[in-house]
Amino acid sequence: MARAILVLTALIALAAAACAQERSEAAAWAGPSTEDLFYDESGGGVEVAGEMAFFEAEEVEAEFLAKAVEVGREAEFASEAVTVSEAPAGEIVETESAARMVPGGDDGGPGTAASVDRVIVRTVDASLVVSDVPAAVASIEDLAVSMDGWVVSASRGSENFGFVSFRVPAQLLDEAMARVRDLAVTVESENAQSRDVTDEYVDLTARLRNQVATEGALLELLDRAESVEDALEVRRELTAVREEIERLQGRVKLIEQTAAYSLVSVSLRRAPGDMAVDAGEDVAGAVDRPVRFRASFRPPEDVTDFLVTWDFGDGSEPVTTTRTAPTQEPGVRVTATVTHFYADDADSPYIAEVTIEGSGDGGLVEGSDVAIVSVFRLPRIEVFAGEPQRVEAGDEVSLSGSFTRPSELSGVEFTWDFGDGSDPVAGELQTGVTTAVAQHRYRDHRPFPYTATLTVRAQSKAGPVEASGSVLVKVDEAPGWTVGGWSAADTWRTIIRVLSGVGQVLVTILFWLGILSPVWLAAAGVVVWRRRRARR
Repeated sequence: MARAILVLTALIALAAAACAQERSEAAAWAGPSTEDLFYDESGGGVEVAGEMAFFEAEEVEAEFLAKAVEVGREAEFASEAVTVSEAPAGEIVETESAARMVPGGDDGGPGTAASVDRVIVRTVDASLVVSDVPAAVASIEDLAVSMDGWVVSASRGSENFGFVSFRVPAQLLDEAMARVRDLAVTVESENAQSRDVTDEYVDLTARLRNQVATEGALLELLDRAESVEDALEVRRELTAVREEIERLQGRVKLIEQTAAYSLVSVSLRRAPGDMAVDAGEDVAGAVDRPVRFRASFRPPEDVTDFLVTWDFGDGSEPVTTTRTAPTQEPGVRVTATVTHFYADDADSPYIAEVTIEGSGDGGLVEGSDVAIVSVFRLPRIEVFAGEPQRVEAGDEVSLSGSFTRPSELSGVEFTWDFGDGSDPVAGELQTGVTTAVAQHRYRDHRPFPYTATLTVRAQSKAGPVEASGSVLVKVDEAPGWTVGGWSAADTWRTIIRVLSGVGQVLVTILFWLGILSPVWLAAAGVVVWRRRRARR
């Protein structure tokens, strides 16, 4: 009986602590409620109402239970309000005043306001351009130590880049950032964040106090244990409570430190030197036609790695490349050629910008230049090469084609390609002329026609324009000598065809005779054998 009551009493104390945790809203109650606990089991019971308690059992059991209930009530209904200011002095400095209502007391009166200081965790991320990376890293490390902070991490992978992360007292964060900015040639970015962790902190501290009170109750029960079994049972509960206390203490300490000491992370980059870059001459292009870009630059010595970025000025994604090559001119390099298509001429001219960044043992360098790109709609030429023609081999054929000629075209030229392997005919057309004529003799006939192609080329503001058209030319065989309608060539062809037919028949007969020769030989053998037999 004593052992059962001992274990039950420990569980009641834990349950009371759990109830306190669920009902707490980041602050403790101002006083106990009118009904705290009721327990009844055939022949005995426990009731705590206000300050009344009774238990009908042996004297020792009643004493154990009364003590457990008393300690549990103290843990659950602490009369002190929970405030962040209970943390060690000087650890939490970023606070704001706030008010929270605590439920009324036993008498049903109005609640009281408990002042709760806000717990704010502040962090800053910054990116700086400095003239000397190692010196800046060392200065920031000295700054952290001088302000009673410490360096979390630092790296100096090269002379061109570095990183420092440090903590300083939260009340000195603004001063620390001002001194960090003084080290920079340029502040590329700075991002400050504040996170309110008051609710989490208050909840953790309340849970921690409840667990500590529960541990005290269990320790008193352990001191009064009458058997080894009772002691082991309470010891197991103590171990679990102690683990939870240590876990909560660790989380509370972490919040206190992160709120008391703000974290600053600084990325450092060496300020680049100047480099001469030439984007090339201004160019003109046509809509949906390729426009090519290539830049030249003169890097300092010991700068060997380059990043080239082209921004074409039309809102498209920039193009980057790392490919460069030296030129015959000492110290001058050129970028790889890049191609871009402009989809519209509405915003022409466009400004294409090239930026080149270099790095190496010689440090960081950077340079840029722009080129003006004028984009136009390409004029359209329609070419008609003429109607199909039919001539005899050796006769001269005249090919005449026409085409449209927009007014903005200049330097119009044409080319006739006759499709028989002969040299094309080309020429330049005067202003206003829209036809191109050429004569040609096809020397050989063939069963299918030749394809003659007329190509017209011209120049425009958007660049060269070219269009083509084609015509079919059927070339027949020229007739031979004829006398009175008789043609020697036709007669000769007829003779050839007849002789060819006779020869084909003779060849067929010889072919079958060869195939059937075994049969003929066998038949001849039978005839000879019969004749000899008849003579006998």
